[in-house]
Amino acid sequence: MVSHPSTESPLSGGARFALVCGAGLTILLSYLFSILAIVFLLALLGVELLLLLVLLRFGLSGVMARVMERHVGLIGIFFRSFRLRKGAAFQLSLQPSEAPGLFAILAKLCSQLNVALPREVALQMGVNAWVQLKGYRRGAGKTVLGIGFDLLAGLSAAEVESVLAHEMVHAKLIQRGFRSWLNGGLGRLASLSGALSAQVHAYRSAKLTFDLAEFFLRITDSLTRLAARLVATYSRQDEFDADRGAAELCGAATVRSMLVKLDPLHEKTSRLPWNQRVAQLQLPEGFSKWLVKELVMEPCLQSDESVEVFDKYSTHPLIRDRLAALPVVTGTGVETVSRPAIELLAEPDAVAAKLIAEIQRVLAEEEQKDSKELRRWARKRSSDIRPVSLLGFFMVLGALIGGGFAFFGETSLPGMGLSLVIVIAGVFVFRLGKYKDRVELPVPDFGLLKAWRAETIKDFEALQKQIETELRERITKEKKKRKKVLLLSSESYEALGRCDYLRAHVAARLCQEIDNKSVEAFLSIAVASAALKMSEQSVWA
Repeated sequence: MVSHPSTESPLSGGARFALVCGAGLTILLSYLFSILAIVFLLALLGVELLLLLVLLRFGLSGVMARVMERHVGLIGIFFRSFRLRKGAAFQLSLQPSEAPGLFAILAKLCSQLNVALPREVALQMGVNAWVQLKGYRRGAGKTVLGIGFDLLAGLSAAEVESVLAHEMVHAKLIQRGFRSWLNGGLGRLASLSGALSAQVHAYRSAKLTFDLAEFFLRITDSLTRLAARLVATYSRQDEFDADRGAAELCGAATVRSMLVKLDPLHEKTSRLPWNQRVAQLQLPEGFSKWLVKELVMEPCLQSDESVEVFDKYSTHPLIRDRLAALPVVTGTGVETVSRPAIELLAEPDAVAAKLIAEIQRVLAEEEQKDSKELRRWARKRSSDIRPVSLLGFFMVLGALIGGGFAFFGETSLPGMGLSLVIVIAGVFVFRLGKYKDRVELPVPDFGLLKAWRAETIKDFEALQKQIETELRERITKEKKKRKKVLLLSSESYEALGRCDYLRAHVAARLCQEIDNKSVEAFLSIAVASAALKMSEQSVWA
């Protein structure tokens, strides 16, 4: 193994204290900035409200209302940044009966470290291991331990023990309240910076400027970069501490053996697609044996430290820096051959099946949530009242008011009858004015999608000219532009439904030549171009 100079090493007491103070002050400054910005915006809106009342007398309130709308949106961004959203957890809670070997190792490590057992052990698909630390004091509070199934398949039992020791040393040494405060502040600051960036970008795209939002963005962007760098550096120092603690418990040779396998394992697992994992459950070989075979580590494939590049925003040090910080190993390394870590599970294939089923269940739930959000967004967009619908609304409102007067008047029956007719007519006009797709975008059968290949098209140019000539002859029979556009967009959509992407592309292109604002034409060009591997044209559309 070639030796490379360390980029980073464990800090001394004074340097580490300065780092802690710098990270804490930066997060505190970010909270103070957000509070002051909210107070400033509220005061500004108060002044603008007074000006609005004055401008009402002169009919100029619309200008001030638009300015106030911008500032109200900014306040909303600041308030929403305080709320951290919790993502979906694609994990399975392991029971002691499912992993007796794993829980036995945990019990031994926790006894040696004098810390409580994790409240939950979560199994995920991947090569990661982590701890969630709840509480405020060091070594006290609830702990959730997570470990990847791929890690169990790719490492030995002794190496997985060193991983568990690393995580439980975190549980013992990390200042939980301070670490949680740092991570929460950084998350809120990043959310605020991202939302302000999107706001500024939206105004720039509309060729407008929003000076106040750009001013806030410059400050939050600088704070986010500084906080991310300091918090990441603080986190890397915790990793050095955990490595050293794991080496004391399990031996530096075992920790070193585990570390050099991490990057190659990540690389190997990234090449195993999800559908292949799911399919392997149904095969006689079994999931666990197949995965262990796929993740067998050859000596030549172990971590090449020369290709590592230091990232000042990474929460973990480089592997070469972690290895350099470990105690010096005397001897040949790991003295005993340890059994595969997958054997720490009682029935690996059964656990894998439960884990995959749980991941698919959570995916289905997330898809349902996305669908609800999409429907809510669509209802919001479709609820925009168009002029014809507005006419229908006023017809219904006027008829109801007129019907109420007629009910108490002398001509109650004829008046109410007329009101009923107007209400029915108003409802019809309202529905008539709602937006409707002129042509429905088709969804091809899965079999057609699977069988279609762009390479099967022969004589591409000649076929394209033939289709174009045919379509131009057809549209010459139509006199009106609207009918030509409808004919071509319908032809293009029908071709998309048959996966005839060349015909769809030609028809959409002709449609776009006639009407360069046709949504159907641009949508069809985007789909057909992507299928025909015309990526630049697809992006343009």
